[in-house]
Amino acid sequence: MLSFLLLAVACDSNEVACKPKHLAEMSDCLGEDNSTETCQYYYRSVGKPEERWCRRIQEKASQNKEMQICDFNKAESWMNMSCAAYGFDAQMKCYGCVIKEGTSSKSYVFAYDTACTMAIEQVTCNVSPISVKDKL
Repeated sequence: MLSFLLLAVACDSNEVACKPKHLAEMSDCLGEDNSTETCQYYYRSVGKPEERWCRRIQEKASQNKEMQICDFNKAESWMNMSCAAYGFDAQMKCYGCVIKEGTSSKSYVFAYDTACTMAIEQVTCNVSPISVKDKL
């Protein structure tokens, strides 16, 4: 439980591990970090999205059936996904991508309401992104 508290504190102080990629304002961040020699963490940042990015990803996300490599500047590199598998509200639109570096595999799942007023950014590293839905 101590690791959860450490991550929560890091989120409050905007440490890199909890810093969202495309939120204009972060209101909450919850997660757990059990990293030792390799990363093993998950968290969800909640807040107001960057509206320009939100609109762009809703228009340009890929329809591919396979996860794409993340490019945080190109909405086309993100894949449309079902929100239900990740425990997000069915009214939201979800998008995902991955980054693999050596032994680390990071999954990013971003959820937005259609009006671009609320966003959730979930990041996992060497933890199944679906497995954390009941933990957050």
